[in-house]
Amino acid sequence: MTINLVNMGNGTYAIQIGDKFLVDYEGNLKCINANVAGTITATAGAIGGCSIVDGKLQIAEANISGKLTANVIDGSELNVNSANIADSVNANWVYAGNINADNISGGTLDFSKLGAEGSNAIKNLTWNMV
Repeated sequence: MTINLVNMGNGTYAIQIGDKFLVDYEGNLKCINANVAGTITATAGAIGGCSIVDGKLQIAEANISGKLTANVIDGSELNVNSANIADSVNANWVYAGNINADNISGGTLDFSKLGAEGSNAIKNLTWNMV
């Protein structure tokens, strides 16, 4: 194994081991095919096709096959194929092609407007005031 002191061309040097590992004088690390254990802290950059901007991971699109847990999901659009909501949904606007439920209960269903588009859009609606 050869360890080289590489002239970076601007009066600075870097330590290089082979063609897959380099650390420059500012501590920047370039490592190809790394297996890193422990904690990685980053405030900017990219990982797995996602961006790190202002210390936050930004994901343009995700396919989550397991469980998603969050205190807040904030965005302009949320598309869900199936959901079991244990607590509450607060929204200024909810649009759905189909909302099917055997029972909606427990708590308050509060809305200022109930609307639907097209003929036969609302079917089998039973409203029991308690």
